[in-house]
Amino acid sequence: MENLSQFETDLWSAADNLRANSKLTSSDYFMPATNAAQHTARQTFDPAADRAKGLIKQVDLLYKLASRVVSSAADLADAETVAAVYDQRVRNYTTF
Repeated sequence: MENLSQFETDLWSAADNLRANSKLTSSDYFMPATNAAQHTARQTFDPAADRAKGLIKQVDLLYKLASRVVSSAADLADAETVAAVYDQRVRNYTTF
């Protein structure tokens, strides 16, 4: 999540820089006027889009992993033999 907030901060900073240090009006940079401008805009923003896609994939994988861990933990908690071993370990560690 730190990377995502840093990405957002960088993106807003770039937008602020464009507005403050450019002689363009908002209508000038709202839509690229030519294919060359579109190509330049795409080259500028593609790396950021790729990083965002990578972060989304990582979050999705973490979500899937967390749901599997919860499911496995629930299965283990239901198994009586596992619960008995765990209870025995807890008793052994608390006798110090």
